Amino acid sequence: MMGTLCFSLGTIVSTHIRNKGFPTASVNAYAMLYGAIIVCLFAYIRHISFSFDLSVQYVGSLLYLAVIGSVVAFTTYLTVAHKLGPEKAAYMTVLFPVLALVISIFAEGYQFTLLSVVGLLSIQTGNVLMFYKGR
Repeated sequence: MMGTLCFSLGTIVSTHIRNKGFPTASVNAYAMLYGAIIVCLFAYIRHISFSFDLSVQYVGSLLYLAVIGSVVAFTTYLTVAHKLGPEKAAYMTVLFPVLALVISIFAEGYQFTLLSVVGLLSIQTGNVLMFYKGR
């Protein structure tokens, strides 16, 4: 719940700053810098050390997550939030688990369970209810 709250507040603040004329890429870069500083402080306070694996798989996945999964994804999301508003853009995040399941089906051979089907139906029902315009 705290993660969702922080993500929501971040979207609202980012959209507010973006509406003042700052470029999306700059807003995103500062947000990621502040996030990295907070993570480093948390690790320092908790005495957690960082480690780095030089294997191709680790470096490749780290680069993918840093560039595609963070910079490209959040810049795209913040652009949508600026154009549609944070309240409508937030509904995109509900679809992210659906996309992850589809990728898992093809990449990992994921098999649906009753719980995952109920979750997918809940997501779709929620989206239909939120975007349905009564007559």
